[in-house]
Amino acid sequence: MTWLEHLPYDLPWLVWLLLFVLFGPWALSSKLAAKIPGILGMFGRWRQEQRMRAADSDRADRTAIRLKALEDDLQEMQTSHVKQLDVMQEQLDAQSTQLEAQAEIIAKLRVDQAATDRNLSEVTSKFWAAVGYIRRLADALSRHAEVPPPPESLRDILA
Repeated sequence: MTWLEHLPYDLPWLVWLLLFVLFGPWALSSKLAAKIPGILGMFGRWRQEQRMRAADSDRADRTAIRLKALEDDLQEMQTSHVKQLDVMQEQLDAQSTQLEAQAEIIAKLRVDQAATDRNLSEVTSKFWAAVGYIRRLADALSRHAEVPPPPESLRDILA
C-alpha cells in the first residue's frame, strides 16, 4: 500500500492535483499545513493523524517485542532455575548417600573401638598381674624361698 491509497475520498481529484502541483505532497502534509482551515488543511490534518497512528502502532509493536523478549527471558530464567534445582537435588541425594555410608562406617568403627578398649583393659590387667608376680618371684628368689604360684590371669600364659 502506498500513501496515495490512504487519501480521503471525499475530495475531488482535480483539487488534489492542484494542491500537489502548487504545494507538493510534503508541504501539504506538514504540521503547519494542518493548521490551515478548510480544504488545504484537511490533507495536513489527515496526514498528521496517519503519522500519529503509525507512531502509536510502532510504539505498540516495539512494546510487544520488548514484552515478548521479557517473557522469553523470564521463561529462560525459570527453566535455568528448575535445572539448577534439579542439579542441587542430585547433589543433595549424593551427599545423603555418602553421609549414610559414612554413618555406617562410624558405627562399625565405634564397635571396633569398644572391642579394642576391652582387649586393652584385659592386656593392661594381665601386664600389672605379671609385674606383681615378677616382684613376688624376685622377692622369693632373693630369700631362697619357695616359688609362689602364678596369678589366675597369667596361668593360661605360663602353663
